[in-house]
Amino acid sequence: MRESIKAICIVVFMVTCVWAAIVWTEVPPTQKIWITRITCTILALGSISLFLLLHFQKDKAPDYLKILFGNYCNREGFCFLIVPKVK
Repeated sequence: MRESIKAICIVVFMVTCVWAAIVWTEVPPTQKIWITRITCTILALGSISLFLLLHFQKDKAPDYLKILFGNYCNREGFCFLIVPKVK
């Protein structure tokens, strides 16, 4: 669920940045232009803030493999560790 929200935040950020860039170059500004400028800027800042908050949030579950074995190889959910053993 968190990855979907992050993707939506990035799309909203890109659209509002483009729209804000267009609106901020509008001369002379009317009341509607000012409302659009402020709204686009707030939406862009809010969406990128939410993205960064979700992106750098720590996982709630502890990493038991790292606790037990130290460093291991993790490739998109497939985890393994090569341990040499003397027989």
